[in-house]
Amino acid sequence: MSGAIYLVGADDSLTPMRQASYLTEDDLQTLLERYPSLLDGELLNQAAPRRWVLVQREAGLADAEAGTDRWFMDHLFLDQDGIPTIVEVKRSSDTRIRREVVGQMLDYAANAVVYLPVEKLRAWFEERCAQGAREPGEVLSTAFGQEVDPDTYWETVKTNLQAEKLRLVFVADEIPSELRRVIEFLNGQMRLVEIVGIELPQYVSSDRAGKLRTLVPRVVGRTAEAERSKGTRSSMPGRDWDEPSFLAALGPDDAAVARAILEWAPTAGLTISFGHGATAGSMYVSLLAPDGRRVFFFSQWTRGKVEAEFGYLLKEPAFAAVQARRDLAARISETLRFEIPEGRLSAYPTFPTSALFSEAARRGFFDAIEWAASLTRGGGQQS
Repeated sequence: MSGAIYLVGADDSLTPMRQASYLTEDDLQTLLERYPSLLDGELLNQAAPRRWVLVQREAGLADAEAGTDRWFMDHLFLDQDGIPTIVEVKRSSDTRIRREVVGQMLDYAANAVVYLPVEKLRAWFEERCAQGAREPGEVLSTAFGQEVDPDTYWETVKTNLQAEKLRLVFVADEIPSELRRVIEFLNGQMRLVEIVGIELPQYVSSDRAGKLRTLVPRVVGRTAEAERSKGTRSSMPGRDWDEPSFLAALGPDDAAVARAILEWAPTAGLTISFGHGATAGSMYVSLLAPDGRRVFFFSQWTRGKVEAEFGYLLKEPAFAAVQARRDLAARISETLRFEIPEGRLSAYPTFPTSALFSEAARRGFFDAIEWAASLTRGGGQQS
């Protein structure tokens, strides 16, 4: 930005401002932590301005199942549509901003959709809320300006992760032209991942020892062509799936599995419901508890996988103890010859739908789920 910048006082006085570098990268990171609105949501989407909650700063990310953290994302935000937003901060003086930061961000995205389960995000967020003595639901509703049901919201976050729907944001006081061109290219090539750059230069008063500071966010690296191809993706509504649309989205073998599930579930006293993913369809098998709660056991997805809902089950008295989840995992593993790692007994482990192609495999899997449903009905006592 060229030319001088002035602050106009109430007395019509002018205070000249000069552009100044951030002393450290941490200075810029702390500003974003304290003021998420600096990620100007209206600049990102004028029709539906983005609103933010911070999930975690320095969010750890592994590169293997139950692995140790290999990377640390500067910030992990969520918007009102439950889209995970990874923010990487660099000062323009850092030479890594030109090339290394791109590979770093792509590493984050590729591994987050595989090794960053939604229950971990929720735990981070709820821990931050507890530190501030605030209720998580209240924080979500306040941030998004509307009443939010936490369970429904986190289910949306989970769906976005599974659909590989993310937002990657590069933040710097100045984004070099090389990085800008890369952002434009990647944003044009990726359909579900939004990639943007935000410049956040700061200006300080030249006559008050820097006591006044002005921050001027601006979005760079977006093109009209990319925006048209993505179809205002950041506010993309979900799709209401039902039995016909779900079956139509499956290949013949996967559809045979789905029909077997649809035929079996009512005989076991279980109910079927369908998800609302914009791109990925899902069919859930659950039990209606006496108090009206839904207890989810597993789901089938149009992306060729089946998901065991251990992350939901651990909230049930029958499965609060890890041994009950171990027993269920063992029953599933014995039938499908698919081992569920210990580290996934509180998560949402998946296996390919092809594991259920044979009638014998389906029967064994259904027996395991019926055992789990029986245990749930009995409050943990086998019936």
